[in-house]
Amino acid sequence: LEGRQGHDHLRVVQCGKGSGRVGGIELGLGVEQQHGLEFGLSRQHLAGVQAALIARAAKAPVQLMWSRAEDIIRDYPRPPARARMVAKLGPTGLIEGWSAKVAAPAALAQQWRRIAHGRTRAEARGDTADKTDNLAVSGMDVPYAIPNFAVDHFPADIALPTGRWRGNADSYGCFFSESFIDELAVFSNIEPLSFRMQLLGNHPRLAQCLAAVTALGDWQGGVPGSGQGLACHSMAGGHIAVLVEAGLSQGRVAVKKISAVADCGRLINPAIARQQIEGGLIFGLAMALGGAPNYAGSLPANLRLGDYGLPRLADVGQVAVEFIGNSGPQSGLGEIGVPAVAPALASALATITGRRYRRLPITGESA
Repeated sequence: LEGRQGHDHLRVVQCGKGSGRVGGIELGLGVEQQHGLEFGLSRQHLAGVQAALIARAAKAPVQLMWSRAEDIIRDYPRPPARARMVAKLGPTGLIEGWSAKVAAPAALAQQWRRIAHGRTRAEARGDTADKTDNLAVSGMDVPYAIPNFAVDHFPADIALPTGRWRGNADSYGCFFSESFIDELAVFSNIEPLSFRMQLLGNHPRLAQCLAAVTALGDWQGGVPGSGQGLACHSMAGGHIAVLVEAGLSQGRVAVKKISAVADCGRLINPAIARQQIEGGLIFGLAMALGGAPNYAGSLPANLRLGDYGLPRLADVGQVAVEFIGNSGPQSGLGEIGVPAVAPALASALATITGRRYRRLPITGESA
């Protein structure tokens, strides 16, 4: 902590300027005396404030580490969401009208009020309780050519502070949209790949990803019993198509293979890019199969990672990732691998059981 001005405050944060403001309030430090970056929760700076106060009182360097239980208790979970989807099909089976109504808290608006305006959890939630927010329905702006299209956000006050999550609202938005697309394809008696391709005339890069992933994953047409499901998504200038092959084993979901083809513009380091997509796919599988907290007495009851039913490496199966190479602008790689896994898995299981999986996580009991 010793520095030119008496103290240095080193912490791991994502929102550096916001954290600098907090550290300055607590210790009177300048931004130049604070260093670090991070993944996720430390956008909310309570741990940094605690460390600063303890170090000042102790007059000694402090390393503060939360236990897993405290980390979970103080976390801001991804907002729950519920959607009602309606579509009108034309004589050829293609979509002529689409309406999606999504109820969800405005999580990113809440987070911004906490970070930028110093609002408490309760104040930020109250500020946004009745506010619609386009960011709460990101991922619902589907790439398909639909002449009559509407998405409406209905703000939901769930009496629980919510926050950012990898993929943000695209994670549940893609699940809603791509699951519905697959159901419409089956209802129209059109093969799911062909159904999507007919609607993607204005998005050739995404269509190319779809065509490539069906070759990579040996697509069998999504026929009953195939255990294969497709989904695709575009976000932040990037595009991805995912094919999941899965089955059921002793009442549990068994993933055999996840194939993905992404177009994220010019790649500087293809190996690192592939690892990012692979990590996103496994994160998306965790969203599909586990990760749901249970609350009791206003606190999460699941206080260990082992309580969340997250898939282990042995549960993942084979993962294959390829890229569509081009020299276009680069897009983000950190989140695009997440959203399409869950709808692809749900559609794969539907070919085996004949049932539709419209709720996450998908558990052995629901399957």
